[in-house]
Amino acid sequence: MTKVALYFGSYNPVHIGHLSIANYIWQNTDVDEVWMVISPQNPFKEKSSLWDENIRVELLETAVSGHPKIRVCTIEFELPKPSYTYYTLKELRSRFPNIEFCLVVGQDIANEIINWKKGEEIIEENEFYVYPRKVNLEEGINLPNYHFLDAPRLDISSTYIRKALKEGKDIRYLVGKDVADNIAQLNIF
Repeated sequence: MTKVALYFGSYNPVHIGHLSIANYIWQNTDVDEVWMVISPQNPFKEKSSLWDENIRVELLETAVSGHPKIRVCTIEFELPKPSYTYYTLKELRSRFPNIEFCLVVGQDIANEIINWKKGEEIIEENEFYVYPRKVNLEEGINLPNYHFLDAPRLDISSTYIRKALKEGKDIRYLVGKDVADNIAQLNIF
């Protein structure tokens, strides 16, 4: 059975921190593929701060273009908004019954899953790969079935990148040259 890690995010925009985590998971775990599941509207984020969903998809597709095992998944665009992980997982398992899905989460939100819609079920029914955020400590993670990743930490945020763009700064080393070129061509700022 194929094992796929689902890496949810707004990717507003995608950056090298996202990509390094996805690549690390593919190269250093037992997963066969990593699907970067782009959320059109995260229930915990302000919709007004999100770039157009089609632009975010285009940038994410540009970022992973040519990677043999990292894919873009837009299933949440077909589901009711805002997006809830539980319902996305249910739909994916219905569409792909021969795939074993697991979730990729940051250390900072691992213990917040219980507060999500149907969070208890998400925790009970899934395997998790937890990547470090501010600190590289595994302590305090309350998930029954998880693997803590010794992945590199890159302290980059999409918020910082959007701010840098507004200020006219060069972002190519934060998002990659192709994504930076796309952003410039789209004239987002």
